[in-house]
Amino acid sequence: MTDSSVRDDIPALVRPSPELARKVARAFFVRGVRVDMQSVSEKLGVGRTTLYRWVGGREALLAEVLAELAEATWQMAESRAKGSGVDRAIDVLGSFMIVCAEFDPLREFAVREPQLTLRLARGPNSPLPKTLSTLIGSLAEECIPAFEARRNYDIIDAIVEVMTALPWASFVIGEEPSIERVLQLSRALLENRLNCAQKG
Repeated sequence: MTDSSVRDDIPALVRPSPELARKVARAFFVRGVRVDMQSVSEKLGVGRTTLYRWVGGREALLAEVLAELAEATWQMAESRAKGSGVDRAIDVLGSFMIVCAEFDPLREFAVREPQLTLRLARGPNSPLPKTLSTLIGSLAEECIPAFEARRNYDIIDAIVEVMTALPWASFVIGEEPSIERVLQLSRALLENRLNCAQKG
């Protein structure tokens, strides 16, 4: 065996980076391991100062992790959705919320750190509600004729609020989230917009 072939068999080392930091934090989170800057920096082999410079702090890092998990879960829900029009939109929302409600690491995080959970779910600077707004807007445009997300931001924001604030608050106080209630409210908002479009 030549030196060249030996070198080819040795996997390349992964260079620490902001992207890898998010992957490590995400791996911790989905395994139910508390995400903290010390543990993530040790796993990456970099100093905490470097990690803070890359991701902006623990809350910002967790916010990115939750937004990434939400987007992946949403894509799965969309791929399995049935029906058309508003029915399809509600099917996606329902599937998404069921997966989130049954995701033990998320529930445990909400119970362990309730204030942080609610800030990440509804905070004005958190990427999670922004990600959900984009996803819901695209879904509504796909499912509802003449729906324009930028002109109906109030409807989208209302749906994001009920699908985050109500279930996550339920997690925090140890109750089961009322997914059906959220879907009823979301359906009413979307069908009202559809009826308005058909009349006007």
